[in-house]
Amino acid sequence: MPASSFLAARTTLLAATKLLRPDAFAAPGQMLLPSPALAETLGIWTLADAVAARSPADLRRWQMLHLDALFTHASAHSAFWRQRLAGWAGDLADLPVLRRADLRQQVTAEGALPSLPGHGQVATRSTSGSTGTALSLFATQWAGMFAQFLYEKHVLESGMDISAPLLSIFPRNTASVRPNWGGALGQLFATGPMISMSANTDLAEIIALIRQHPGAVLATGTPIVAALVDAWPTAAPDHATPLAWIMARGSNFDEVLRARARQVLGAQVLDRYSCEEIGPIALECPHHPFHYHVASANAVVEVLRLDGTLAAPGEVGRVVVSGLHSHATPFIRYELGDLAALHPTCACGFHGPTLTDIAGRTGEIIRLPDGKILWAQLRVRDLLAILPVHEFRLTRRQPTAFDLELVLPDGALTEAQHQALVALVREKTIQNADVTITISDTIDWGNTYKRREFVDLVATNPG
Repeated sequence: MPASSFLAARTTLLAATKLLRPDAFAAPGQMLLPSPALAETLGIWTLADAVAARSPADLRRWQMLHLDALFTHASAHSAFWRQRLAGWAGDLADLPVLRRADLRQQVTAEGALPSLPGHGQVATRSTSGSTGTALSLFATQWAGMFAQFLYEKHVLESGMDISAPLLSIFPRNTASVRPNWGGALGQLFATGPMISMSANTDLAEIIALIRQHPGAVLATGTPIVAALVDAWPTAAPDHATPLAWIMARGSNFDEVLRARARQVLGAQVLDRYSCEEIGPIALECPHHPFHYHVASANAVVEVLRLDGTLAAPGEVGRVVVSGLHSHATPFIRYELGDLAALHPTCACGFHGPTLTDIAGRTGEIIRLPDGKILWAQLRVRDLLAILPVHEFRLTRRQPTAFDLELVLPDGALTEAQHQALVALVREKTIQNADVTITISDTIDWGNTYKRREFVDLVATNPG
């Protein structure tokens, strides 16, 4: 293992050494002998650092070795994959893109593939992805543990104070309190307690919980954060900056919401790009917001143009992911339905692949009556160049007609701003489109922590 990788792994641990629990070691006073749990955690963290420290060519070879083993396993136990991998000649581009309909066919016909020796039992998961359609899938115990360890490593590297209380607020939660954050962090480090609450709880109760724990870390989705920053100035003016960090979940935690969370709630934001199917895909850089370091020890990421060719560095395209540990349900060139841009490095010095512009869905693709295709790439930064905005949603209601909903800090819109917004929507969608602009107090995002800031009713209801 390169020396730089070893030092990076040690730095990750040393930053939180003061919080290590005594039982993280083999015996009291034997601080150089880690317990089996600590040794396992350090081993995975060191592997992740070692993979990230490789040169691009070495990284590619390492990933191809793991993919080749995955392909051998899939071909041996699945007729679906045996046929699909027949064209494999050493280049991922030789293989077809896996879409949700293909995945459903494999899972329905074959169920779970067997686990590998040492990878533990196979568990059932479910996901609705970005399509809203539920789907069952399978993962080994090792895949789940590896993903969790990468998430926890990301938390430690951020500099977050894990001795603070963790407030977990998600739709599936039930009200509970546990003495630690759980996982390897809770097992090995003296973390604060974890307090869970359903996201369907009345907002006043969520605000009251946060007020009881100043300086806490909040893990939740974007709609809860948006509701908090809207309600906080009037609901709790005496506690202007109650949170230290927000660990974001879901999509579209954009520049506006991030800035408002910092201003109103006092919170830094730590985001990640992941999916239920594969786990961590890319983890946000602690130094450069909206830059996400690809979790290369867990996944291979490609960004494709609409015609299926590889996008150029920095070019927005379709995200396609291959999970290196997805042996129970293989995900090989799996299209998530997301858009992003892939870069060879990050400005922080991380010299591995880095994603940016993870703001959209392929639902932002507009199909015109003449068959042409374009992307509705309206972004919050475009709106901010015209006026301050808290939230927005663009809806295509007719082939050439769009509704732009806005939530503004003062609710006012000048004629010049109106004209500029109409011109912006036409620039980003269809020239000479009919554009209607509505100013609202709130936008109804539905009962989910993933927002869709572009909705195409024409594609949904073609008539």
